[in-house]
Amino acid sequence: MTMTSAMNGQQLALTDLRNAGANVVDQEVVIDGALVSSRSPADPDAFCSAVVERFAKTGAGAS
Repeated sequence: MTMTSAMNGQQLALTDLRNAGANVVDQEVVIDGALVSSRSPADPDAFCSAVVERFAKTGAGAS
């Protein structure tokens, strides 16, 4: 898992993401601030773990 100014996306959207100025990386999960992205629906375990980790760090949802 990487924390960087980057994001992941589906192969069909990679050109559009790059053209829009995104730093596209080929990793299961990327965390950029509050944004958690994964490269494909084939990475659900890594994505869910990263979301849980991110919420735990920010305390989001705590009452």
